[in-house]
Amino acid sequence: MKKVPKFIFLFLTFLCPLVFLNFAVAADSGILQTRIEVRGILIGNTCEIVNNDLKVEMGPYTNKDLVFHDRMPSVPFEIQIKNCGVDFNKDAKITFTGNESSVIDLQGFLALDSTSSTSGFAIGFENDEGNFLPLYQESKVYPLKSDSGVLKFKAFLKADKNAKRIASGEFFATANFLIEYE
Repeated sequence: MKKVPKFIFLFLTFLCPLVFLNFAVAADSGILQTRIEVRGILIGNTCEIVNNDLKVEMGPYTNKDLVFHDRMPSVPFEIQIKNCGVDFNKDAKITFTGNESSVIDLQGFLALDSTSSTSGFAIGFENDEGNFLPLYQESKVYPLKSDSGVLKFKAFLKADKNAKRIASGEFFATANFLIEYE
């Protein structure tokens, strides 16, 4: 008869029952082990925003102009980016976010902040071609082919056609923007 090596004998005698005992205890206690695989993509540099505190000065307008014309002329503004990296050759989409107007006819428009002393209108955004860009919707694709770039947009005031009165006063609104690189 062949002699069983000592380490196999020890494994079969002592360790093997412990392994099965652990599975039995785990199954009995309702604990199950599952393997989770995590994957991701690590991208290179994103761009820096040059003008972090962007201010768009609108007006002065008269309240009568807004009532009679329903919409004020667009005011251009730019988002400047830099340090995108030497090999940065991506496209970007911009999404504006903020407190959306609750007026049905002004959905997609930015509502005025509560610190404003006037009401009866909201602020709209357009791309550089003059196409309306509602809040929470991606812009067209802007090609970024160098280390820096300028993304051009416009802002405008639009009256609530159901507003009985638009009082004169200061107005403020705050929007954020997200840049998605492709």
